[in-house]
Amino acid sequence: MTAPYQATPAPAGKVSLAGILLAVLSVPVGLLGIAWIVVFYVSQGSLPIAALGTWNLLIGFLLWLPSLMMLIVGIVLIVQARRP
Repeated sequence: MTAPYQATPAPAGKVSLAGILLAVLSVPVGLLGIAWIVVFYVSQGSLPIAALGTWNLLIGFLLWLPSLMMLIVGIVLIVQARRP
């Protein structure tokens, strides 16, 4: 009978600085994009930049969508750095 598999813990000092930076920066950028869209809807199009009209939605989504990609890449980098 074989022994059950036991994962070895990752070394404590091994950290991906790029992954942490991407993950941390993605949160405020994503929140800014969501806030941009919410402000646009609540103000009925007069804010954040009235001259842009419905293009404000595109700006909000262009802030929010890359933040999701940054978060995913950051998490992947963190996980890969901690693998033995």
